[in-house]
Amino acid sequence: MKGYQRFTAIGHLGKDAELRYTTSGKAVARFTFAVNEGTGDKKTTEWFTVECWEKLAETVNAHARKGRAALVEGKLIDDSYLKDGVKVNTNAKKVRASLVYFLDSKPEAADCSPPEPVDSGTE
Repeated sequence: MKGYQRFTAIGHLGKDAELRYTTSGKAVARFTFAVNEGTGDKKTTEWFTVECWEKLAETVNAHARKGRAALVEGKLIDDSYLKDGVKVNTNAKKVRASLVYFLDSKPEAADCSPPEPVDSGTE
């Protein structure tokens, strides 16, 4: 049986998306994402780095602004690296997004437009 994992969370963007391009010309956007759980004294916040690729990256970059509420769906990825041939675990939480769905209206908009679904189209 083939394994399968899916990450789904609702939270808020911790910063605007940053768009860059690889040397081969593929777009990649990254932003931090805070997910709160609990209330009052028992409230905890988990932080994730969300990574989007290609068309999804460019679309997210146009809409992802600090503070926006969003649903992020994707896959948890290993953020370790090799240093002198030894694997170093960063303990960072990283998600490769396949879907980003903004749950609020655009922060700069005065009207209440419906949320924008943004899908990578790769499933």
